Amino acid sequence: MYDAYREQENNPVKYARGNDIRGLENVLYVCPHCGTEHTMQVREISTIFCTACGYAQTADEYGFLHNTEGLGEELRYVSDWSRRIYSDLRCQVEQGRVTSLSCTAKIHMIDYDKHKFREVGEAAVTLDRDSFTVTGTIHGECVDMKISIGGLPTLPFSPGKYFEIQDGKNIYRCVPDDGKLVMKFINLVKIFYSLSHPAPQKVN
Repeated sequence: MYDAYREQENNPVKYARGNDIRGLENVLYVCPHCGTEHTMQVREISTIFCTACGYAQTADEYGFLHNTEGLGEELRYVSDWSRRIYSDLRCQVEQGRVTSLSCTAKIHMIDYDKHKFREVGEAAVTLDRDSFTVTGTIHGECVDMKISIGGLPTLPFSPGKYFEIQDGKNIYRCVPDDGKLVMKFINLVKIFYSLSHPAPQKVN
C-alpha cells in the first residue's frame, strides 16, 4: 500500500507551509495517549495537542510529527495515527461496543437555479450497519427516511464540515452541529462496508 509519508521519508522534500496542520484535528480526532475522542486541537499552526491529557506533537516543514512534550509515544506519520484510529474503531465495532452513531445536523441540498448547496432543514442523522436514518424537517415538511449504505464503501465529505448521503437523485449534505463527528461517520461507513464485503480468501 502506497504511503506518501514513507515516500517522503525516503525522498524528503520541504513543503511551503508544510508545518501548517490547522484542520488536522478534524482527521486525527482521537488522542493516541489517553484515547479520548474530539479533544485534539491545533495551536500556533503546527502543534496538535490533547486538551484532556496534554499529549502533543509538532509538525516540521517536511510534514512529519515530533513528540514535543515527552508524553506518550511519537507517531511520526499522520497516516499511522489515522490508521490506528480506524483500526481501534473497527475493533470496537467487531466487539459490539459501537453499533451506531448519531448527530443533529443542518441539511443542505442543491439549488439548481443557483448551482450550489443551500440549507433546507435540520434533522437527527443516525448511521447503523445497514443504513442512515434521517428524521427531521426538510423544505418545511417532516421526514423520516432510511437510506441504505449497503453498496457504499465511503461518502463524499469534508473533514470537520460535512458528509453527503445520496438517495436516488437527491443528495443530502449533512452539516453536523459538531463537525468533529464527520470523520468518525466516514470511518464507520468504511468499516460497515468492509465487514459486509469481506475480501475473498486466497487459494493456495
